[in-house]
Amino acid sequence: MADYITMKQIPGGVVTAKDDRIVYDANMADSGIIYGCGISYVGNNMIHIAAGYGIIKGGLFEMEDHTEYVDLAENEPTTGQIYLHLDLSADDKLTIVKETTNSLHPMVQNANANFTNGIYELQLCTFTATTTALEDVTQTFEVIQNQVLDTMAEIMANTTAGLKAGALALKEVSENLNAYKNSNYDYANGVDITYPTTLAKDALIVLDSTGVESGKANGYISLTVNGVIVATAEPNNSFPSTVSFHAKKGDVISIQDIIYTSIRWLKAYYKD
Repeated sequence: MADYITMKQIPGGVVTAKDDRIVYDANMADSGIIYGCGISYVGNNMIHIAAGYGIIKGGLFEMEDHTEYVDLAENEPTTGQIYLHLDLSADDKLTIVKETTNSLHPMVQNANANFTNGIYELQLCTFTATTTALEDVTQTFEVIQNQVLDTMAEIMANTTAGLKAGALALKEVSENLNAYKNSNYDYANGVDITYPTTLAKDALIVLDSTGVESGKANGYISLTVNGVIVATAEPNNSFPSTVSFHAKKGDVISIQDIIYTSIRWLKAYYKD
């Protein structure tokens, strides 16, 4: 029955700020700074925060350029931090908190804050306070970058978990899969290639390597295409390891990170 369910995004429907936060938080799943908000030490007990914008639990906030005045230590050097405190049950829902204590408050990060009117906190910086000044002022917030990787090169170079592949990257994957499926490689006549080398036509590149030092179980060697690592072989002692990659005409094939390994052969298998 419609009495028990409400569609928000319909003509005449009401989309609240809470609805907005829920949608954006589900899509981004990150809280942090998207522009500006740089932290710098001014002197004495003053920390400057530059103007900027950020996201916390799907909600956009704007930071004004200003200086925060923090408490100094009474005697011995004391740790401190500045953080954002989001309390969706309070009148002032987002505030800046300054703390100087040797027992820093741990960040409360309620994953369901948008549903429960709960609390979510985001650390901006840490510091050490003496009786006269601040030391080791360190910016700690996450900078939220583009969440979509547009090309296979970006995907291969990426080291951050949780990012998404864009349409162009998925198209490249599809083209590569089709190339594998429809390829007619001359598997009987692999051509030894040196590196770096630029391919004159499409080819299946195969790297075969083996460990060269007894007892070294952490050896590896990487195959690169156009400077991007596309496959890594990890031979264990005398046991060989083989990796392959479908490369296109004009691609530059090379090898890097030869650690405790030796190349047995590097071959290109061209189409018939």
